[in-house]
Amino acid sequence: GKAAAWSDHNGALKYFRDNQPLTADRILSTSEWVKDVVHGPKQNYTFGEWKQWDWRTMVAAFNDVDRRRVIGTGITAVAVSKRVGSYDHHMAVAAKECTWENACTEIVDFSITRTDGSVVLVHPRWKKRGTKLSVIELPPGGMPIAIMPEHGPGRSDGPGTYRRVTGAAYTVSAFTPAVAGPGTPVVVGPGTPMVAGPGMPAVAAAVIAKTAAITFATTASGSQTPLFAGGNPTRPQPPPPPGPYPSGPAVAGHQPPPPACTGPVAAVAATVLENMD
Repeated sequence: GKAAAWSDHNGALKYFRDNQPLTADRILSTSEWVKDVVHGPKQNYTFGEWKQWDWRTMVAAFNDVDRRRVIGTGITAVAVSKRVGSYDHHMAVAAKECTWENACTEIVDFSITRTDGSVVLVHPRWKKRGTKLSVIELPPGGMPIAIMPEHGPGRSDGPGTYRRVTGAAYTVSAFTPAVAGPGTPVVVGPGTPMVAGPGMPAVAAAVIAKTAAITFATTASGSQTPLFAGGNPTRPQPPPPPGPYPSGPAVAGHQPPPPACTGPVAAVAATVLENMD
């Protein structure tokens, strides 16, 4: 059949956001009924005729890099998901401009769950140019952060506010850092935001605390030299030892390789990738 227009995917997200009560994630089938978006003056819009929409057509329309990144180990579910506690500056400005009374004040995305349990948020734009798609790897345990202008919702702090606020809302900085849960293996590197959680191996917690105290000084040649809080430079660390790798919780900085994805899920993911090019 005829390929779906890129705007159909943003339009479907608008329809679900504006017409479906999102008290919880809405799991999507491959044959959803949505309404066309009919744009009016400025940022105003209404909904028109009914049509069917399939989330697989959206994934198929991604470029190869984004498609492989989103599919990962394989897709188990796609949902419409509201970021509870977030702030949608685009909608706040549009609501003020168009005098909407019931605009959604929180950001809504497509959330894609993979076979390894990880979740990626996908937000297609209306036009397939510029930043046509935002993809965010959801930090484990991370919570949405409301990024808004200092002057308040729908307001401006001066030139560049709109681009700055809406841009930051579609990056990992719009979430609290990942939190390691009980027994969760962790890998810690300089600059990695990580909070030591209960059940974390003691050596990992110690490395996190030590890494957090590191600052970087610029040498005469312009290179970055790591310094401890006391000012003593660190020596370069040797590479991790070769396998075999430990089977239990990993020591910080040394992570076992993930198991190979085999069986029907891997076959389905591979087939999808081959057929979507």
